[in-house]
Amino acid sequence: MTDAAAFVADVERALTLSATPERATYEKGYLKSELRFIGAAMPAVRTECARQHKRLKPVERAELDLLTDALWRSNCHELRSVAICLMVRCAELFGRKDLPRMQSMISESAGWAHVDWIATDLLGAVYSKDASIADKLRSWSKASDFWVRRASMLALLDEARGGNRKAFVLFSEFASTMVHEKEFFVRKAIGWILREVSKKQPEWTHQFLLQHRDLVSGLTLREGSKYLPPEMQDSLKK
Repeated sequence: MTDAAAFVADVERALTLSATPERATYEKGYLKSELRFIGAAMPAVRTECARQHKRLKPVERAELDLLTDALWRSNCHELRSVAICLMVRCAELFGRKDLPRMQSMISESAGWAHVDWIATDLLGAVYSKDASIADKLRSWSKASDFWVRRASMLALLDEARGGNRKAFVLFSEFASTMVHEKEFFVRKAIGWILREVSKKQPEWTHQFLLQHRDLVSGLTLREGSKYLPPEMQDSLKK
């Protein structure tokens, strides 16, 4: 079993090689985060993730949990990014029983950069192979934490934009309870998903926006209708 403290130190050393104080300051301000920042760019994060993933093969779930938890508890943005990246690379190892941990990570992230990554690439992968987690996502859609509510919808993004009608219906159920919200990140998520779905299924997006025309925010409407045919866009004007 790999020593967790040594593993975290090794990852940080590798990321520091290409990091700059200027990037650290900029990223911390841009993301409005209270975490510590090393100043490493995302390509460096992904390269380090690939290196560690290769070194750990074959990946044992107990070791993966130990190491990713240690990275997460570092309270460093880039180290947390490596943790998420490793979990996503091993997404096939995760399932329903891991949802409480993912929910905790989302709440502790309190920012779109990590929340969206966990929701779309990890939670979304679990939903893709086990749609029965819909009941858990439904409870997330009613959570007091708006990041968790946002994640409940983004978990359905890949399946919905790929043409999975059940996923879109579930998204619609969740989104219909949030369209009235003033929270920017909730409004943005609804519009984002509708926009992506509209690229292949414009009628699904159009019907949702038409049904909720009097409640959706301007942001949601602009984002969601961006790629709709002109006649559909015209039908949504007041």
